[in-house]
Amino acid sequence: MSGSWWTNPSKITRRCFHSRRADGTFAESRHQLPAGDNPPDHAGTTFQPIATAAYTDGACLGNPGPGGWAWAVDDGPYASGAAAHTTNQRMEIAAVLGAVRALPDPLLVVSDSTYVVNCFRDRWWEGWMKRGWKNSKKEPVANRDLWEPLIELVRERGVEFRWVKGHSGDRMNDVVDRLAVQAATKQEGRSGMGTPAELGAADDPEARSAPPAAGERDPRLPAGHLVLVGGLRPPELGGYDPNP
Repeated sequence: MSGSWWTNPSKITRRCFHSRRADGTFAESRHQLPAGDNPPDHAGTTFQPIATAAYTDGACLGNPGPGGWAWAVDDGPYASGAAAHTTNQRMEIAAVLGAVRALPDPLLVVSDSTYVVNCFRDRWWEGWMKRGWKNSKKEPVANRDLWEPLIELVRERGVEFRWVKGHSGDRMNDVVDRLAVQAATKQEGRSGMGTPAELGAADDPEARSAPPAAGERDPRLPAGHLVLVGGLRPPELGGYDPNP
């Protein structure tokens, strides 16, 4: 093989085929490539790497209450975590922070939280920082302890954000939604590769805000044992009759 064949692949104009003879040896035949089949010469071309799309979501049973967060890459890594007493907004931020810390550049965060997406799309954070971490109402910015490290990482790395409508049939949005609800319910996180085989129920904000039916467990409470605390009034205090 000549050196020019390797240094300039666009010079290749023939395709080789091999057919087996009756004696078991191979015969080579050459066919001219059609014009459109000639490999292009990409010398000097710069290719931009494709960004990793990380889907994120947060859930909270009660808001405030037990919460969970999750992020996942389609057919890639995923992770979730939990907090005993938190809010839905904190879990949304925590999910993004977890993804940005774990995944390499370039990164695209896909979230159904306008709270998170608008912060970066509309650059809310610039106003917060100019006002000394005060919002437009001159009140302290909520969840600053989570926003500060996230904003710092996003500014350093140029992370992109895209909003997706929740509960709209987007497969990966549904995956992280169920992972976050599962983490909030069990109060434990998980991680792995590929689409999780076992997922919790999807989030249902309306059902979680309504009181439970008679005899049913309140879905806003974390999993575990419920303890009923009662008291007995001794006879010297009037027994079960009304106190004087």
